[in-house]
Amino acid sequence: MPTIHWNFLDQDLLKWWMNRDNLSQVVEYFHIVRLVIEPQVCFLAAQNATQKQKKQLLQI
Repeated sequence: MPTIHWNFLDQDLLKWWMNRDNLSQVVEYFHIVRLVIEPQVCFLAAQNATQKQKKQLLQI
């Protein structure tokens, strides 16, 4: 099966994949996942933050 169809969140796949000699490929895929997911996570966190959390962020 082409890697484009792999479920990279599957625990068995991750165990197998991380035991291979392909660290640079693993890092590259996780970097891409971060670039896709993190902006949305930040948006949702900001939308759902309490007033106390918002004040704490302004102090940083």
